[in-house]
Amino acid sequence: MPEIKLNNVLDANKFLQGKIERTPLLTFDSLSEFIGFDVYFKAELFQKTGSFKIRGILNKLRSLNVVQKKTGVVAMSAGDHAVSLAIITSRLRIPCVVILPTGAVKSKMSIIKKTGARIIIRKNNLWDACIKMQEKYGLTVIHPFDDPLVIAGQGTIGLEILNDLPNVDMIFIPVGGGGLISGISLAVKSINPKVKVIGVEPENAPTLYLSIHHDNLIKLRNCKTIADGLAARYVGKNTLSISKKYVDNVVLVSDKEIIKSMKMILKYGKILTEPSAAAAFAAVLFKKVLIKPGSKIACLISGVNQNEDEILKMLNYYKKNDRKK
Repeated sequence: MPEIKLNNVLDANKFLQGKIERTPLLTFDSLSEFIGFDVYFKAELFQKTGSFKIRGILNKLRSLNVVQKKTGVVAMSAGDHAVSLAIITSRLRIPCVVILPTGAVKSKMSIIKKTGARIIIRKNNLWDACIKMQEKYGLTVIHPFDDPLVIAGQGTIGLEILNDLPNVDMIFIPVGGGGLISGISLAVKSINPKVKVIGVEPENAPTLYLSIHHDNLIKLRNCKTIADGLAARYVGKNTLSISKKYVDNVVLVSDKEIIKSMKMILKYGKILTEPSAAAAFAAVLFKKVLIKPGSKIACLISGVNQNEDEILKMLNYYKKNDRKK
């Protein structure tokens, strides 16, 4: 695959103008006072498809020719990539097949079903199932994180953060397969190398963390975490290569810390997030890295495609467990 550069992100940003939401960078004074420094939230949950995924998908779909669009696309996903792809392809009238893991979030599956996309459930080997569909029907694979065009599309978030907060000191980004952090870190570091980029993973899904520390792609057997969108068993070759070059640190947070962060965002910002979207703030709230007083911190709220009942059920479950302890 070709090397991804800043120009690719700038090109994607130009293409996406008017096609996606220009999501806000929010700050809540009471929360910043509680934390002890200025915290800003890049609110990608306000995207048209409920998550940042629309950026990379649209940037990838523009590369398809007429025949490829008529034949259709296929993708594997834990949820958000599939949701965004299904919504977008439905609007563009492109046939779509998504391969989901067993135990996929019901509300996300419901959204996909309404678009008319074909859903295939697999316990494991989702990528193999994806390739078989490609070979059998000639479908174009839309990789959830390791495609250069997808990575470039996600990187546009970094450009927006720098534009809205030029003096940002640190940016915290949730990590699944690495497409988001590789795109943002490439864009941000290419423009301002002084900004620290921190990746955040669940303790039970430390794919990028282990891959960087072992200097090799590490595949996990299981990724049991409440943050389903971050439960990637491995990162990509491209995302690992870029992250090794541009990411300053990768830290781990527990499911319990993620839940508490969700509650803090709800309490101070009145925003109900899904677990994957609260992971970045969890690293800030629980001081996973040293943050100097007076720093300006940006945290990515990557999206929300779980319904309120599911999210509130999780919050209540952990609240009851805390009482028992």
